[in-house]
Amino acid sequence: MPENAIYDILASSGVQRIPRVHSCGLLIKDFRGYRLDYLVMEDCGVPLSKALETLKPRERSFVGHIKRIIDDVTSCLVDAFVAGVLHRDISDGNIAVKIDGINGVGMNEEAHDPITGTPKYMSISTLLGIQYRSVITDIESFFYVMLNALRSIYSTGLHETPVGFGFQRCLRALGYIRATSLIREEWLADFGIERGKLPSKLLHILGAMRRFLFYKDGEYIGYCLTEMPPVVDGKVIPNQHGLAESYLPNYPNALTSVGRSNQARLLACFKELVRAMGEKAAASDAPEMPYRCEDYQNMPVSGSAHQPDLVFVCRGERHFTIGAVHMPLEAKVLRNTGDIDDEDLGQILYYVQAIWQTQVTRMFVPVLFLHGSLLSLFVFTRNESIRVNIGDVFVAADEPSLDAYGPIGTTLLNIYFLLSLSPGEFGADTSQSALVSASSRWRDGSIEVVFASRFERQVSLHGRLTRIVKARYNSQDVFLKLSWLATNRIPENAIYDILASNHVQRIPRVYSSGLLIESFRDYRLDYMVMEDCGTSFSNALAMLNPRRNPSFVEVLKRIINDVTSCLVDASVVGILHQNISDSSIAIRTASGRLSACIIDWGHAKDTCWESNASRDISRKWNYDSERVGKTEEDHDLTTGTAEYMGISTLLGVKYRSVITDIESLFYVILDALRGIYFAGLDEAPIGFSSYEDPKILGYVRAPCLYRNKWLVDFGINPRGVPLEILNILEAMRRFLFFKDGEYIGLYLIQESPYKYSIDEASARVFMSKDTIALLKDRFSNSES
Repeated sequence: MPENAIYDILASSGVQRIPRVHSCGLLIKDFRGYRLDYLVMEDCGVPLSKALETLKPRERSFVGHIKRIIDDVTSCLVDAFVAGVLHRDISDGNIAVKIDGINGVGMNEEAHDPITGTPKYMSISTLLGIQYRSVITDIESFFYVMLNALRSIYSTGLHETPVGFGFQRCLRALGYIRATSLIREEWLADFGIERGKLPSKLLHILGAMRRFLFYKDGEYIGYCLTEMPPVVDGKVIPNQHGLAESYLPNYPNALTSVGRSNQARLLACFKELVRAMGEKAAASDAPEMPYRCEDYQNMPVSGSAHQPDLVFVCRGERHFTIGAVHMPLEAKVLRNTGDIDDEDLGQILYYVQAIWQTQVTRMFVPVLFLHGSLLSLFVFTRNESIRVNIGDVFVAADEPSLDAYGPIGTTLLNIYFLLSLSPGEFGADTSQSALVSASSRWRDGSIEVVFASRFERQVSLHGRLTRIVKARYNSQDVFLKLSWLATNRIPENAIYDILASNHVQRIPRVYSSGLLIESFRDYRLDYMVMEDCGTSFSNALAMLNPRRNPSFVEVLKRIINDVTSCLVDASVVGILHQNISDSSIAIRTASGRLSACIIDWGHAKDTCWESNASRDISRKWNYDSERVGKTEEDHDLTTGTAEYMGISTLLGVKYRSVITDIESLFYVILDALRGIYFAGLDEAPIGFSSYEDPKILGYVRAPCLYRNKWLVDFGINPRGVPLEILNILEAMRRFLFFKDGEYIGLYLIQESPYKYSIDEASARVFMSKDTIALLKDRFSNSES
């Protein structure tokens, strides 16, 4: 319907606070199914957000202005609704403040496109593709407009966009996020507003609007708004703000102003310098440089996406990957004598992380950084970085005096010294004296050393680093596992010792284990030789081929029983796995039948660290049980694999229990089954999508699991799933997320731990009687 006709209906019905129309008409009646109208109306002022910025929040009249604006807008929307008109696109630009008015109203007709409107301000039900609209959905949109305007005044101070406004690529995900945010006590922070800054009267107004829209008889109905059958399932709109799909930065435009050719010339000069030094060394008695310099400005290193400007590799390496790189070099045209920019540091850390992951026994990783004429060396250990400014490599063209060349000679000696060190002398050896011996050979004490602690990029070098290789042990196929771990965390060897000594079943047999490096920069290096436990959970299910294997359901049920019994048995002796994933559930054939084995206990937590048994284990494996135990109390809350984390863990709740491990198992099963019973989505289902902030996945899952059609949100078409499997999945969902028929997902997003009780009827579908008895004993009074 033409907008002119809408204004005519509103004006004839006496609706107030709409703009005055001076003239309107039809210019083109029909051209390829479109018409062209014109409309001349009064100037109604500035958008709401601009108007609030001009007001002074500290003045006593500020809250009164806001209250009057809210009253004007809601009364206009209600009057229009009575006249048979819905706006359907309430946004900041459509609420003009100067001469009272609202502009841009739409007709209450059945929408062909249910996502009509501005995504940032859409209601929850509209974001989820529900066709039904009413004046309430318009008022809900106005509620978000008001929150967005106020967050510029009462901001939390965060640089990133708050979750309540930030995720607009997938409309359904934003709807789920809002449904979860609005039940939380900290809901204002999720929309970028600091509660403590709001005047009490304004806080009361916002609270009243929230309760009007999302509560009924004191009960939160936000999740109910997600339940109606969606018309557009998971529709994705274009990314209007150019948000990056990954955490890698968009590089600044500084180089383009100078010209990329300048950087290429800079690197070409440096390469020629290294080549000439190598030739001079070969023709003299000086130590030979064991490396050659390779250029990767325009192509990635083989087998990876990494593209450092230059890399130094051993001369004997002909066909190499990132795992053979000794030292990368990153170059920038602009000289920087202060702190390195976050984006440049982040790119360097990206290369360092790749080298750590492929060269697990390295003690540290050196990186050269050529910025302008200045060459710097960064040495990255597991818990710090050391910066050494080696010196200027080139002389500026406007300084031709001989004095300017003096420092260059010293710099060249520094470079030659670094390039003459063997890999074993500089980082690649597991000897603790490698860094010390390398530095002790250097006689010039004038080098500036800066200890840096700036790891602000999302490339973390901290935590656990493991490398697993296939090996042979006493004529058996085994796996050798090497693990770097902070000395204030419990070693995986100790976890296996605790489990084995308490006769916990369905864990791998360990043939040999020990400590290689006791402590280097607060990290230790352990080794473990264990049996080959088979393939991953998803691979095993795919190979079973349920359409041809009549025993598929029984096998699946037995595997779930094996895993839950192992996790519960481990929790009884104080061990929580904390990283249940597809790869940590290994499936093997034992005695002619498939069974599960739980591996990868490196993120596990010992909740009984104060017991004498744990203290005995700590002495055996050379760690301080009290120090480790206290560290584990405030451990990294995102420990684990985000794709399989429980809702409370994703939202940063400190408390963990065996229930959170079982919840992770639930997501592992869903992920494996969606590969078999695919729902036909063109993209990753929102229940398994990757988000920059893991908290967003928690916000999405909480309302997903409330819906009757929850399986589709996890990528599974329920029509193709056998009824017995559907019963298992539903039993697990009810066991984890319901209590006495009431959905408890909204309690899992609160900071305080939820007090579980065991739903024995649901548990019997996928657990053994003994496992259920152990769980009931642990949760009979309160969660332990």
